[in-house]
Amino acid sequence: TYGRGSEELPKASNQHDIQWIPEGYPGAGHLLKFVNNLETSEGKHSAIYEFIPPTNDDGSYVIPSKGPIGPTEPFWKYEAPDKTSFHSSYISGAQRLLNGNTFICSGAKGRFMEVTPEGEIVWEFWDPYSNPDKEESNNEYSVFRAAKLLPNHPGLQGRELQPIEPQPQTAAERKAAIAKEKSTETRGLIFDSDKKSPGYVLFAPHGSKTTFLADKSGDVIHLWKSDYFPGRSAYLRANGNLLRGAQEPHPPVFKGGGQGGRIQEFSWDGELLWDWSYATEEHLL
Repeated sequence: TYGRGSEELPKASNQHDIQWIPEGYPGAGHLLKFVNNLETSEGKHSAIYEFIPPTNDDGSYVIPSKGPIGPTEPFWKYEAPDKTSFHSSYISGAQRLLNGNTFICSGAKGRFMEVTPEGEIVWEFWDPYSNPDKEESNNEYSVFRAAKLLPNHPGLQGRELQPIEPQPQTAAERKAAIAKEKSTETRGLIFDSDKKSPGYVLFAPHGSKTTFLADKSGDVIHLWKSDYFPGRSAYLRANGNLLRGAQEPHPPVFKGGGQGGRIQEFSWDGELLWDWSYATEEHLL
């Protein structure tokens, strides 16, 4: 970071979603991040690093005048056993869960998984939703960030949390209807076990204007529709409203991975309550 890596302490390339682990969670006060591009002889791979930044007695960070900034090793990390099977070259994130597991969004492929402290995958789901206009791109199913919500989340209390009928049409179903033949794509729920954390997954695929809330089986239990593609992240508020970033279609400043320009708030029932655009020649949300 900041060009301070060395051969002994490689630079963590293209980091995303660095966050403090909250109080009351295993590893509270440590930092967690998704490291996108690490080099091996077989190719690039990704990793999740949990680390404890060194501090002075007054709580300030230890930052030497030159050379790498500590620590020299992560406190904990997750890598795939074969390394290169877990790789997202951009976007992505990780979240520590109350049971000590870590929820991972491998964003480029739209892959969500939950891993134990020992690195065992105990739940895995691949985003099955996309937009027809993006089917030929390399990020048809990409998701900037997904979040695991606990069953006691205040925004979920008193809600009907059952799979909606009919379920939203997946990209595979849409393609099969057009081609008049069954799709061979395997997406949706891949693996499930009783070692996972209870809860629901909130995600907004890049190629869809819909934000989804899915249960442990991968069934959609609620959704919100917008007129805009997502601005990378979505949050469920304590009152059950959805706060969602959105992309301005023609931003005046730049177009790229962090592009937004708009924030919207929807009620639980999907009513647009607030819509704020901030995309000028000087600023872009």
